[in-house]
Amino acid sequence: MQPTRGTSRGRAGKVLGLALACSMIAIACGSSTKETTGTTVAGGGAGTTAAGGAGTTAAAGGGSVSTVAQSKSGDTIKRGGKLTYALEAETATGYSSLYSNIAISGESVMRAIYDPLMAISDDGKTHGILAESMKPNADATQWVVKMRSGIKFHDGTPLDGAALKAYIEAGRCSPLVATAFGEFGGCPSTFDPAKPEDPKTNRKPVSTIYKATTVDPADPMKVTIDLLAPFAILDYSAAGWWLISPKGIADPVNSPKNPVGTGPFKFKDWVVNDHLTVVKNPDYWLKAPDGLPYPYLDEITFKPIDDVAARENCLRGGQCDMLQTSNGDTISKFRAEKADWSLYENSVGAETAHIMFNVAPTIKGKENPLADVNVRTGLAKCTDFAQWNKLRNADISPVANGPYPPGVDGYLKDSGYPTYDFAGGKALIDAYKASKGITGDLEIEFGTTADPFNRGSNELQATYWKKCGVNGVIDQTEQGQYITRALVGDFQAFGWRNFGGLNPDRNFVWWLSAFATDAPGVALNFGRIKDPAIDAALTKIRTSVDPSGRKAAAEEVNKAFGKGVYNLWYAWTVWQLVGAKKVQNMGGSWIAPDGAVVSNTARVSQHAFHSIWIKG
Repeated sequence: MQPTRGTSRGRAGKVLGLALACSMIAIACGSSTKETTGTTVAGGGAGTTAAGGAGTTAAAGGGSVSTVAQSKSGDTIKRGGKLTYALEAETATGYSSLYSNIAISGESVMRAIYDPLMAISDDGKTHGILAESMKPNADATQWVVKMRSGIKFHDGTPLDGAALKAYIEAGRCSPLVATAFGEFGGCPSTFDPAKPEDPKTNRKPVSTIYKATTVDPADPMKVTIDLLAPFAILDYSAAGWWLISPKGIADPVNSPKNPVGTGPFKFKDWVVNDHLTVVKNPDYWLKAPDGLPYPYLDEITFKPIDDVAARENCLRGGQCDMLQTSNGDTISKFRAEKADWSLYENSVGAETAHIMFNVAPTIKGKENPLADVNVRTGLAKCTDFAQWNKLRNADISPVANGPYPPGVDGYLKDSGYPTYDFAGGKALIDAYKASKGITGDLEIEFGTTADPFNRGSNELQATYWKKCGVNGVIDQTEQGQYITRALVGDFQAFGWRNFGGLNPDRNFVWWLSAFATDAPGVALNFGRIKDPAIDAALTKIRTSVDPSGRKAAAEEVNKAFGKGVYNLWYAWTVWQLVGAKKVQNMGGSWIAPDGAVVSNTARVSQHAFHSIWIKG
């Protein structure tokens, strides 16, 4: 599984320009099905025709995208219809980019309900969605945002500069994502300097990114964001700012359960662990190439199905029309049956499947052996990565050597990460046990989600470790609680999936020392990594206006991970969407207001629903 957002409280330290990256979902580029403004389009409107076709296309940022059994040239695109979509997990905390812990699959629901401020398209550039424009000054310490006029939230509230400011200020005050907004103290908007400081009710803010957010009195659609340090790629981070209705911002308890955005679909109902239904927004502001508003579907029902086999059976049995998966076995099976299904795959800027180590010195008051780099290195060397990838990932994607896949800034052919070396790994484990007087196996708690397939993956990994004298005690947790356990540091080793995207800055909150709050405090840096080399490189990635400098800094991050072995890397993820043959344009590409093609992201789980349509 993979976390998308979390909570953190901690001290600022010497942090430059902390981001808005955690609570927001970063959009990346890559699709082989595009819409155009001509007479032949993929995902066009009623009365237009589909370009369709099938094939595999290399995309910006490495990886590839492919479509099989999508619409054929000449097919008339049909509006209307209902879609039942099988998610890989439920998000029990609700659907709010400010107040919810959202599982990666839940981001699909978010994309149906909300619109982002900006988007990144196939050309690798940012394009305004809710923003008409977003421009920095020369040193990127100030950004001016011009909001798009004529848009309303689903509750009728108009979109304007005040709505953007309310979103930013709420993020700075949210107990869940305040540190992602660069706030390490109390809420800036409620702090009263005239009153005594109180750790619960009146804590002094410690701001590290925002100086001021101001709506122009003469132009209610213009917002100026003044920063305390340069943030050269804030517009890329803004591709994950999913704006919430100001009324929802003011109600953090109920708004995640009744989400209100500006997106193509409106929330209808939700029964936790059963289904969530959204219906077409009849007043949606963005028009398709035919001149009529998106979306094409009338209704989508999202069904969370944790079990890989059950999710597959839902599709095969006709109870579901479409599913998402990153499971290698499932992907391999549907590839073999490609004549029977609509398929879409994407590995562009993919996440890395890995074992996440908690490297804190102690866990629950006990010495943590994973704080020792030699133990972590030993565990990596004891792992037969090639065999694991064949048995658990069907060799769908290559074995990873770091968090950055090929084609993404930071990728290195040789990152310095350990390779399979059983004798070398066992020697390191034996040396540690001897230094601690351990005569039996070294015990490591090794967690995963409730999915039986994931347990099988852990069991295979445990056999590698057992041969080296390590007992991996497998612990399974429901996915929603799994993320919470990571946030509070209640784990030693977790099966995990994270770090996708084309922009290395999106990992800022996961790795910076400032986010490594000691347990039981809540931290976005789940592994509690505190590495000065990583901190320095991440800060350069964020603040440098030089793209080559940011690339070099990302490579330094990769080298530091290779040296520190903070995670045990498995493989870079491939995402697959599978649908009944009637389901078309599953990649979800759509046309931005400026005509740019906005495709699905580096994670297929984040694909859009604007232009998916039902054939027949």
